[in-house]
Amino acid sequence: MINPDIHKQLFLDDHAVEEMFGVIRTLHKPEKHGPVIKPDSSQGQRSLQSRSVPQWNTDKGMWEWWYWTGYKVPPRGPRKYESIDLMTYATSVDGIEWEKSSLGLFDWNGSKDNHIAYDPEGGDRAIYHIIRDEGEANPERLYKALFGANDRGLGVSPDGFDWTMLDVPPI
Repeated sequence: MINPDIHKQLFLDDHAVEEMFGVIRTLHKPEKHGPVIKPDSSQGQRSLQSRSVPQWNTDKGMWEWWYWTGYKVPPRGPRKYESIDLMTYATSVDGIEWEKSSLGLFDWNGSKDNHIAYDPEGGDRAIYHIIRDEGEANPERLYKALFGANDRGLGVSPDGFDWTMLDVPPI
């Protein structure tokens, strides 16, 4: 069971709430906010795609979100433009307003002033899903990820950025 007093959640379902005592259930009218995160066209971003959910980081006291951003790249054929999808990162204290701070990790278009979270030259070893395992005792394995378009390798990380591939059969 997820204890929302200990593990912060963006959404709670009946399973978590029905097991709690002394809880008053209040349903609030939803407020329309539109997309919580959008591509930055000034950076050449064309699209966003989430393959991992936002996750609460107890140590930092904020939400973390790794997601794919489609960047416009020069054409390599008869098309007017092409794009490449890169893993990017944002944080939020409330799950509504998201900060895309510069990570300074990877050069993109001649600058490291970007929020790219995984090597753009990663090829088919791109990250597809990331989870933060709050129950992990080993701090070097706090984050887990599924890598690769075909082999689906597994990796672990202390921070969600510096990855060690596990020597296990691919999924």
